[in-house]
Amino acid sequence: MSSLEWLDPDTPGKKRAKVTYECRTLDGGRKRKSKTFSPGTPIKEIRAFQRKVETEYETSEGTDYTKRLVADFIQEYFDLYSGSLSPATLKNYKQICFEEKHGISSYFGKTLLTKLHTRDIQKYVTYLEKEGLKPKTIKNHAMMIHALYDKAIRLCYVDTNDNIVSRVELPKLRKKKVESYSSEEVKKLLSLVDRDADEMLRFEIYLAVFTGLRRSEMAALKIESIDFDKRVLHITECRVTAEKGDAVKLPKTDAGIRDIPIVGVLYRELKRIVARYHTNKLKHGAGFNDSRYIFCHENGNPWRVNNLTAKYVKFMRRHEGELRYLPLHCAGRHTYASLAVASGTDIKCVQELLGHADAATTLNVYANSYAEKKVECVNKMEQMILSREA
Repeated sequence: MSSLEWLDPDTPGKKRAKVTYECRTLDGGRKRKSKTFSPGTPIKEIRAFQRKVETEYETSEGTDYTKRLVADFIQEYFDLYSGSLSPATLKNYKQICFEEKHGISSYFGKTLLTKLHTRDIQKYVTYLEKEGLKPKTIKNHAMMIHALYDKAIRLCYVDTNDNIVSRVELPKLRKKKVESYSSEEVKKLLSLVDRDADEMLRFEIYLAVFTGLRRSEMAALKIESIDFDKRVLHITECRVTAEKGDAVKLPKTDAGIRDIPIVGVLYRELKRIVARYHTNKLKHGAGFNDSRYIFCHENGNPWRVNNLTAKYVKFMRRHEGELRYLPLHCAGRHTYASLAVASGTDIKCVQELLGHADAATTLNVYANSYAEKKVECVNKMEQMILSREA
């Protein structure tokens, strides 16, 4: 299967080893290749390379990859790599690939993998635009194809090292202005939940407003997450919607693992909600699921993650005549951050409270809030300078 030849064997310092071997081609045929080792390479290393290429040749199936359909490869991708993806990511990837009308497999499924070109991806992008998909959604589809093709390159299913998606032109993303409640609107929101919300929804909104937690972080809170003595919440996990029910995972970055101070009003809410948990545990006895989750039903079974959004939306839609509607993420996390900025909190502190990986992310998301602070800052400088002149 392989042969060893010595080049310049009689020239001191130039004696090199050349290994010639056979490997499989994409169409299942055979191809001769060679590798030349630099002078002084140990014979042990050269023999190990020979054994490696011979084993690869013997164990290869000789499959004709030029006839592999995109649909077949997508299925193989999930068979090989699902285990390395988080449950939420896996669910999103499968939706992008298998969605009936706009999915990658629906559009390209019967196309040969080796016949896929940049122009085909560009046509797909144009099709999605005409279908009315948002630029962000289109970008997600293109990036999924990029990931698929990258794996195809690594597996040697296509005879190139150039990812065909890299030259595709995508629609421009328009940055959305972050929406949040003013301090007066927050007071109105809290008065509404005090007046009309049930116990758990009241707690949910207080938690969102006074911590800025993501929905997934709120859903993952357990009794052990609360340190009443030090008055902090330990944020260590997320609960996300996955393919088969909800799943627990670590935050995306180390910065997501953090402690958040508990303010007085939230401290009282947490005490009350923990007492509720223990009361229900005594009430139901053996029939109680001691899940330890803060957001749970009376029998201890944890809420589905989507329940937090559903209860909030239902309540807020009912009160639109009294307060403008904002999604939970805006009413909680964006409002928390915007008010922190407005209060003069430094960027590093806001970044750490939100669990952003770096301050640049915080500045990028809340640029408008900081723009207002910059105006306030220069006005103060003007007043200080002019007052000294006077």
